[in-house]
Amino acid sequence: MDNKNFPNLMKLKGEYKISRLAIMGLLITNLTLVGFIVYTVASKENLPNKMMVLDSKGNIFNAELKDLSIEDYKAEAKGHISAFIRLVYENDQFSYKRNMKLCRDLCDNDISKSVTEEQEELEIYDKMVKFNLRTTIEISLDSISLDNSLNGTIKFKQNVIRDEKIQTIYSRAIGFSIIKTGLQRSEKNPHAMLVSKFKLLSIGKFQTQ
Repeated sequence: MDNKNFPNLMKLKGEYKISRLAIMGLLITNLTLVGFIVYTVASKENLPNKMMVLDSKGNIFNAELKDLSIEDYKAEAKGHISAFIRLVYENDQFSYKRNMKLCRDLCDNDISKSVTEEQEELEIYDKMVKFNLRTTIEISLDSISLDNSLNGTIKFKQNVIRDEKIQTIYSRAIGFSIIKTGLQRSEKNPHAMLVSKFKLLSIGKFQTQ
């Protein structure tokens, strides 16, 4: 090799190394920036059970942290219908109006209207105030049956209590459907589901006094 060309060759190698380092630095900077953007978007969205994903084309999108199985959905649906039943059928004169308002966030508009009309027709609140009544319910997850389409039935007992004594026991069987809304979970609706097609199938009454 000609010694005269040696300095030029070394200079060329040095420039190539610097260029390679610059490209690597630029790539790291871009990845850091993308990571920051993903984190920022995810933080602002504040979506429970979701994460922000970057695809190969640089697009950012939401993805579920966990794909729920049908059994997972059925378990959540049982919790949802149980919460709804308790709000409607387990009350006293102090909790009644608040619970009836809360239950509307757990069902569709038709069910909200029909449940409200039924309670008003039976004068539930007025009787609670007049006779100092309260109600409790006995319910278990085993008493709820659901198919894979989240259509099901729930059976439970409702105790009507006066002066700390059970006066009347109602046994109810109710048919229902659960709708997966796809909305964000919230304090008012932690399961992001709605009760639909709520229908009384049977009712029994037992007088204890």
